[in-house]
Amino acid sequence: MRKPASVAILAALFLSPATALAGPPPPPALVSIMNTNKCFFLGPNGNVAIGQGVQWSNTDNDKAHKVTEREAFWTFTVPKGGDVERIMHAAGSFVDRCDTEAFQTDSPVRVPVKAPSSTSSTKFTVTWADSSAPSTLKYNVRFAVGTSKTFHRWKSGTTARSAVFTGKANTTYTIEAASIKAGKTTDWSPPKKVSVK
Repeated sequence: MRKPASVAILAALFLSPATALAGPPPPPALVSIMNTNKCFFLGPNGNVAIGQGVQWSNTDNDKAHKVTEREAFWTFTVPKGGDVERIMHAAGSFVDRCDTEAFQTDSPVRVPVKAPSSTSSTKFTVTWADSSAPSTLKYNVRFAVGTSKTFHRWKSGTTARSAVFTGKANTTYTIEAASIKAGKTTDWSPPKKVSVK
């Protein structure tokens, strides 16, 4: 059993103002950065939507802590007793670390593509970044058909933020994306399943 943590940095989801107008925010998904003998992450639980955000809250009143994303999508210091908030503008699985510890691949910030879960049309829009994503970013997008685990590349190094996918009736598709910054690529986003009726 771990000793009681002396430091906890909690990251909670928050909604952008436009999203907040649609209804109350969901219960916060927490990320804990614990500091016993070293800093380490617990969480987050669940996915973060494109356009939604993550808030890192440092409950340590004695020490600031640095958060660094592996592909350099972000790096910032959370001041002691303070908060840092970031909007997630693009899909991918973003791996970060606390201070100088190892990157933790088991607790990424997971951002899936945006697409309908079910549609009667064989053509539907898939969005992997919003209009606020930096124009220098590129993206890879892939899909699998039915229950197959074999993915097919749909987009490679595209600068487009969305596109219309053409499928077939009575078929389910699994779609994932990865964001690319200065030649460095995130892990694939969590799968988004789309059922075409």
